[in-house]
Amino acid sequence: MGILISTNTAGNCFKLFLNKQYKNIKIYDNRSQAGRLLGENLIKFKKYKPVVISIPRGGVVLGKEISKILNSPHTVVIARKISHPEHPEYGIGAISEDLEAYFDFNYFDSESYDASLLTTQIIKERAEVKKRVKLFRGNKKLKIKNRLVIVVDDGLATGVTATSALRYLQKLSPQKIIFAAPVCAYRSLKDIKRYAQVVVCLQKPKNLRAISSYYKDFSQVSDELALNLLHDS
Repeated sequence: MGILISTNTAGNCFKLFLNKQYKNIKIYDNRSQAGRLLGENLIKFKKYKPVVISIPRGGVVLGKEISKILNSPHTVVIARKISHPEHPEYGIGAISEDLEAYFDFNYFDSESYDASLLTTQIIKERAEVKKRVKLFRGNKKLKIKNRLVIVVDDGLATGVTATSALRYLQKLSPQKIIFAAPVCAYRSLKDIKRYAQVVVCLQKPKNLRAISSYYKDFSQVSDELALNLLHDS
């Protein structure tokens, strides 16, 4: 037997559910504020003279704030998402500057994807990585051997892009890698911790729906803005 619930009652129940689910969530005004909060949590590493490395484009805004607080050099590492063929916003893998395709097999079943479509996407993203290394760093190589490195992004969802970047950076023999983000999906932290010795995440939700829901302003960051922030570093 069904139970009839009025529209108002249903609406109030939903609001109560949301309040319970999100009462402990910190909503950031924007990426700059999130970056400053992260910087405050990273201040203890200032004495080690770290290099701040952001994942463009959103991560550059946070990285700029962190580099100011730590008085550190600021640059970028390029990594490009490989998207689910039917859901472009959903990452199943990524490619970084070593041009190796990394896949998270928790999300990716090779037998369920069209190999030709996947190959086309890999070729496209490899070309985009090369293009963006030239755009953001003028093809200069990252020199981080024996340096403490802080890798910054504006959030961690599936974690494939960040993991791909960390895997590449690890090959450059830094002294230590710290990964920092304002919000990280709890289930993605395990892979990140394989490649970063320290992980600083201000929030670790177990049911993260979208990074954007943790920001009042999550406007897209343009190449021009990211470049200006890097040139000012």
